Amino acid sequence: MQLPTVYGICGARRKDDGRPCQRLAMRNGRCRLHGGLATGPRTDEGRYRISQAQRKRWAAWRAARTAKEAAAVSAPVDAGTVSHEISPAL
Repeated sequence: MQLPTVYGICGARRKDDGRPCQRLAMRNGRCRLHGGLATGPRTDEGRYRISQAQRKRWAAWRAARTAKEAAAVSAPVDAGTVSHEISPAL
């Protein structure tokens, strides 16, 4: 059985006490918690794909919001609900 290659320990400094992280590192030398921020799309093709994905998500969000608002407007009022009107004292 082949054991995974160990790349040392992470070593990233903790904010609270400054001591190094002791987790096993990945190939980049950091652990999964301290692997670093995403660099974002680097090519024009990558930027285009990201923009299209964002447009698609926003279009779906707008459609869901419109459908929800339309359902709220056309929802029938339930006759069995309690009225919040103040009744006169008897």
